[in-house]
Amino acid sequence: MIRYQGTDYDDFDVENAGIEELRQIKSKLGLTVRQFIAGINELDVDCMTAMRWILLRRGNPRLVLDAAEKYDYWEFANAYLARRAEQIKEAEQQAADPTLAGSPPAGTTIASTGSTTPTSANSPANTFSPSHGSAESPNGTPGVSPSQVSSGT
Repeated sequence: MIRYQGTDYDDFDVENAGIEELRQIKSKLGLTVRQFIAGINELDVDCMTAMRWILLRRGNPRLVLDAAEKYDYWEFANAYLARRAEQIKEAEQQAADPTLAGSPPAGTTIASTGSTTPTSANSPANTFSPSHGSAESPNGTPGVSPSQVSSGT
């Protein structure tokens, strides 16, 4: 949750932005989706304005993006950065203590190498595993992560 001006907002995820919102961002701020994502990571003023608008719009769908809107940029940027710091800390804690992420799914055994291998009563002892030298990603698209493929933007 991003806490901004005393209100909690769901974490921002650009993949949850609607096509109307993305088109308004491009039309009014001149930002492509790629520029918008990169700009958020750089805390670009226009990108942070767009992100703030999307978050506020969740509670007021009629809210219109105003590229010239005056608001306290630093207050919003600090709220966003505070949440990012929490997320990084949570990820580090999970990496340091794998039990925080939960236990392996039912039917999974821990192999001697530390990897997990799914098993079932009907499956053979040996299971197919893609070669480590393969350039393909888990979604079958060479060199592209699942999140890059899942979004149509």
